[in-house]
Amino acid sequence: MLNTGTDTSKQNAACALLSLALVNEYKMSIGACGRIPPLVCLLANGTNRGKKDAMTTLYKLCSVRLNKEKAINSGVVKPLVGLVGEQRNGLAEKAMVVLSILDGIDIGKDVIVEEGGIAALVEAIEDFSDLS
Repeated sequence: MLNTGTDTSKQNAACALLSLALVNEYKMSIGACGRIPPLVCLLANGTNRGKKDAMTTLYKLCSVRLNKEKAINSGVVKPLVGLVGEQRNGLAEKAMVVLSILDGIDIGKDVIVEEGGIAALVEAIEDFSDLS
């Protein structure tokens, strides 16, 4: 469903994976089964709801180092950086949280810098400060 379903079924599949990812022993299995690339695809191309579901699931899965690497290698940083810059969709804060856990490994730091993440984060922080 996550690969070929409708928008709604992809969102539901992401939520089902989130439920499974709440069990620590399942996180590695989900990553090993190749579910991270379709979640990254949903994050990049889904509806706002799909992006939120994918991001929440990726957040849970990326508490495991190997899954962080898989997410980064699947291109997760680029859509996350893009979402940080889109204040109006309500996903910027969640994207920053996921980026912060990816920053916990060296390759994560490097890719965040390469994708313009520092500038996007600084701009987002400035925008949030302006709202106060």
